[in-house]
Amino acid sequence: MPAESLRLVGFQQEAASGVLLNENLVFYFSEELDPSSVTPSSARVLDRNGRLVDGDLRAEGNRLVFVPTLARQANLFDGGFVPGHAYRVELTGFPVIAGLRSLEGLVLERGYSSQFRAVEAKEEGNLWLDPSPETAAALFLGDAEVGVSAPIVLR
Repeated sequence: MPAESLRLVGFQQEAASGVLLNENLVFYFSEELDPSSVTPSSARVLDRNGRLVDGDLRAEGNRLVFVPTLARQANLFDGGFVPGHAYRVELTGFPVIAGLRSLEGLVLERGYSSQFRAVEAKEEGNLWLDPSPETAAALFLGDAEVGVSAPIVLR
C-alpha cells in the first residue's frame, strides 16, 4: 500500500543536557525529501527572538540536517548556537502546500514545532561534540630536556 503522506519518524540529539554548540540537528522522515522543498518557510531553526539561527539546512536522503555555524570569538556569541540560549525548530506541513515534501510529492502530514536549549557554559560541562577522544593518538614529548628558549615539541 503506497504512503499517503510524509511523516517525521525521529530526531537525533547527542547530549541529554542540551544541544552542543557544534551539534547537527538531524530529523528522520519516512521517505526521501525533495531538496527543493527545504526553504526558510518550510524548515527553520529560530532563536529566542524569532530570528533565523545561522547555519546550513539541507536534505540528505530521508534526513533533514541543520549544521550550525561555529563560533569563532572567545565569548561564543557569534555562532549558530549560544550557550544556555533557547531555540525552536519549526517544520511546515499539511495544510500548507509549500511545506516539506518527499521526492514523490507527498506533503509532511502535519507541522512540527519543538523547543530546545543549547548546553550551559559550565566548568565541568562539555560544550562541543568531539567524536575523536577514543580514536586520537596520544601525544608524546619529543625531547626529555627542554632548554630555556627552546620550543617544546610534541609528537
